[in-house]
Parts: sequence; structure tokens; C-alpha cells
Amino acid sequence: MNESLEQFADDYTECVLALIDRLHADEPLDPVAIHQTLSQRLTEARQSHHHDDRWEEAMYALVSLTDELLLEMPWSGRSWWNDHVLEASLFGSRDCSERFYQMAAVASRESSNGVLRVFHDCVLLGFRGVYSIPGLSEATTKELGIPATLELWLEKTQHQLSSDAAEVDPPARLHRSLSGAAPNTTRRSIVWWTVAAATMLIANITMYTLSAGK
Repeated sequence: MNESLEQFADDYTECVLALIDRLHADEPLDPVAIHQTLSQRLTEARQSHHHDDRWEEAMYALVSLTDELLLEMPWSGRSWWNDHVLEASLFGSRDCSERFYQMAAVASRESSNGVLRVFHDCVLLGFRGVYSIPGLSEATTKELGIPATLELWLEKTQHQLSSDAAEVDPPARLHRSLSGAAPNTTRRSIVWWTVAAATMLIANITMYTLSAGK
């Protein structure tokens, strides 16, 4: 039985967060080994779902998150990673700062919200891309076809996800135990509780807005 896209995204994210935990603990990790491990994991998924655009889009989101987190971390392998980002290795590009949100827009037009959820969760887990640029102008965001601020992007995305009838309780999905998690998952539990809290906040704002407009 093939692994579902949602399960793959959860497992891969868990793997990356575990690496970040180890880097925060000042473990001396080899960037080459990390790159090989993650590349192999993504390549195997790509081979198992050949020509599936949904998987390609979701993997691009996950790769973008990985690269940004590892480039933001003050660790010994950061310089090496800067020269060998996963995006370049797996997708032949290096423009996720803008392309991430453009691909998220493509995902938002699909019949299922599964891929859009991956982009959404990557943002909540730390991806910023073009929105991390100080003084980002509205003219630039208009040219890119994205909301003016990250907050507006999240609000718009959350609104679409909340309308997914197949997802009765989004926070419950985010609270579930991720397979393969280590016994001590305090930090990751906090991260996912934050995701759930943000989901509930936007949902409440949406409900209030709809009620006020009646």
C-alpha cells in the first residue's frame, strides 16, 4: 500500500524537526550526510509517484522549508548547505522565496486541499520566503500575485482550508501523534499546538466575520 501524501509530509517534517532539535542541542552533524538522507527520502517518494504533480508540488514546499530552516540555523554546515540547497539538487532551481507562494496559489485552485495544507503547514513551521524581506513593497507582492503580507496570506489560506468539508476538525489532525516520533517530543508538540492554535484563531475570526455580516 502506497504511503499517502499527508503521511509522507508528516513523516518528512518530523525528520526535519528532529534534525533541528539536534542542531539546537549543538550536535556536530555532517551536512553532506543530512543532504544525502533527505535527498534519498524525497527521490524515493518521487519515483513512487512518478508524474504526479500533487506530489511534486508538496515536495517542493517541504524542500523550501528544509532549506530555509537549515540556512537560518547558526550551525557549522550552513555555508555548505548554502552552496548545496535541496531545491537546486532536486528541482534545478533556486527561487523558492517567490516560487513557493506562486505554487501554493496553483495548489489553491486544485479540487483537493491536501497539497495546499502542506504549503500552509510549512509556513506555520517557519517558512517565510519573500515575506522575510524588510520593507517588502505592495507593488512587489502585486507583481507576484500574492497577498501584501504573510498574515493576509495565512488568513486567505486558512479560510479556504476551513471550507474543506472533508476536514471536519483540522486541529485534531494536527494534534495526532506523528509516526516515528521520538519519546521526547516536547518541542514538536509545542510546534503542533501552535499550528492548531493558529488554525482555531483564524477559524474563529472567519466565523465572527461571517456572523457580523449577516
